[in-house]
Amino acid sequence: VRASHLYTTAARRGVVPAMRALAGMLESGKGIAKNESEAGAWYRRAAAAGDAQSILRIGQMYSLGIGVARDEVTAARYFVRGADAGMAEAQYELARAYFAGRGVPRNDSLGVVWLERAAARGSAAAADDLKRWKPQRLDRASLAEHYPRQISGFVPTNTSAHLNPGRGLWRRGPGPPALTSRRRRPAAPAPPRREGFPGSRRTVQRA
Repeated sequence: VRASHLYTTAARRGVVPAMRALAGMLESGKGIAKNESEAGAWYRRAAAAGDAQSILRIGQMYSLGIGVARDEVTAARYFVRGADAGMAEAQYELARAYFAGRGVPRNDSLGVVWLERAAARGSAAAADDLKRWKPQRLDRASLAEHYPRQISGFVPTNTSAHLNPGRGLWRRGPGPPALTSRRRRPAAPAPPRREGFPGSRRTVQRA
C-alpha cells in the first residue's frame, strides 16, 4: 500500500517510470485495487512522454480491448511508434497486424520486413514465424500503395530507415512515404573518331 502511494505521488508529479509502474499495479491489482481503465490512462500518459514499454502495452490493450474500447487502428498507431523506437516486441506486433490486416491494410511483404527486424533484435517468436515464410522479393509499388495511410499521424520520423529494404527506396517526410527514383548521370559524349591514313591529321566529327 505504501508503494502504491509513493508511485501515485510520483506519477502525479510527472515521473514517467512511476506512471508506468503505477499503471502495471493498477492493471494487475498488486498492492492496489485493480482498475484496468485507470491503468490504461496512466499508460497513455507515459506513452505520450515517450516511454517505450508503455507505448507497447497501451497498444496491446487497445488491440485486445483491455481497460479500453477495442480499437485496432489506435493499436497499430502505438505499434508503429514502438517499432520505430526499435522495440522487438512492438515490431513483432506490427508484423502480426500486417499479416492479419488489423488496423492496417493487409500486406504480407511488410509483415515479413517487420518479422525480420524483430528477429534481428532477439524476438524468438518472430524468428519462429519467419520459418513459415519463404523469402519474398518486396514489391515497391505494393509497399507504397498499402502503407497504413489512416495512421499517417504516427508515421515514424525515420520512415526511410525502417521501410527501406533497399537503400534509396523511400523519401523522408511527413505522411505516407513516396517512391523516389535514382537519377543516372548522362553518359559522356564519345570522343571524335579519326579517319585517314596513319599520320594524317584529317578527322571527321561523327554525330
